[in-house]
Amino acid sequence: MEPIKVLLLCERKRILLLENNDKNKKQHDFESLLSYFTQFDDRLWYKYIYSDLRKQGYIVRLGHGDSMDFMVYKRGADFENESAKYLIYTIFGGSPIELRDLDTIS
Repeated sequence: MEPIKVLLLCERKRILLLENNDKNKKQHDFESLLSYFTQFDDRLWYKYIYSDLRKQGYIVRLGHGDSMDFMVYKRGADFENESAKYLIYTIFGGSPIELRDLDTIS
């Protein structure tokens, strides 16, 4: 399961993650999971707009490649047969971005 989905399920209290899958050990909370997952993806927190999109009722699928983060479909869409309404590229506001990367997005 993708880390972004694990975070959402943890936030909504739909999943319990126990250390070593042992009921007698510590249960991981949202912050500890975020800290763990950001070791592998330092942009994960910026990608957490996933949660807001899901709360608004959109169907959200993971994007393709390194730059496109999400494909967003309208509410109730048949994502198997319809095209995504929005393509989401997360960009951190304080960091520089190459013009060729912007060209790839547009």
